[in-house]
Amino acid sequence: QYLPSLSNAVYDNQGIGSSTILDYDSLPNMLTAIKGYSNYASKDIVIVEGFVNDFYYNGEHLGTWKDTNETTVCGCLRSALNYILTQNAYATIFVVFDHYGSGITASTATNTAGDTQFEFYEELAKVAESLGAYVIKLYAESGINEKTTQYLIDNIHPSAAGALQTALTIWNSM
Repeated sequence: QYLPSLSNAVYDNQGIGSSTILDYDSLPNMLTAIKGYSNYASKDIVIVEGFVNDFYYNGEHLGTWKDTNETTVCGCLRSALNYILTQNAYATIFVVFDHYGSGITASTATNTAGDTQFEFYEELAKVAESLGAYVIKLYAESGINEKTTQYLIDNIHPSAAGALQTALTIWNSM
């Protein structure tokens, strides 16, 4: 709710809550939505955000930044970015990686593969950077973590103050 007013831009929010980019059970799939969207040609900026559910549910399927298939989280991100770029090679793409939270998303918490969010997101950041997308690391830049509970309403979801802090961090990076 804050980013549109900060940027004074028109937004077409296609975000899907509780999603993963690599297919996982019954959770909504971000990659399907990205590849099913047909209006990239009219966009100047595209923001792809999330990946905390992939960290938690698909940790053992991270892969590496060089992956090109859709069987790993890295491969799915590459596929998504490639798709967006084939629809609009002039779009500026920002990939936003979530902040830390508490409990299962704390800065030192590990997923089923033994990776922290930092390790998980850093590998995904290589995918984005290799395709010329800008990377916004909320986990490193927002100041939101397990010790700043004023920004969280639970393990990971931002409070109003956290939403504003997130928007300010994204806008300052943009």
